[in-house]
Amino acid sequence: ITPEKIKKKVCSHYNIKLSDLESSKKTNNIAFPRQIAMYLMRNMTELSLPKIGEYFGGKHYTTVMYACDKVESEMKNDPALKNLIDELKDFFRMSFLLLFSVNSKHQRCLYKQHGNPFCQIGIWQCLNTKIP
Repeated sequence: ITPEKIKKKVCSHYNIKLSDLESSKKTNNIAFPRQIAMYLMRNMTELSLPKIGEYFGGKHYTTVMYACDKVESEMKNDPALKNLIDELKDFFRMSFLLLFSVNSKHQRCLYKQHGNPFCQIGIWQCLNTKIP
């Protein structure tokens, strides 16, 4: 899971430009997605607060700390936001697992919602193996 992938996915979800996410724009439609991306980087990578700030146009580490605290606090009061963060984390976890899967005609998706042998986002297991 890379910082660039996190930024791109957040931009895609919120339909904003990567350059806006990295800018100093403070409008809520840009600032909040930026805070979410910072939160995800903090929780899904080993990057330090100052290093995360560098990925957002050189933001100070205290800005990153504030963003993480704000998102965490809002998740407690907003189930929809918590659900979104969980979905984004799941997306990155599944993407990470796919790096280790081997695509072949003997594989099928184990992701509960799919079960599709041609699925591109699931966890793979050989078709010849019984799934519990």
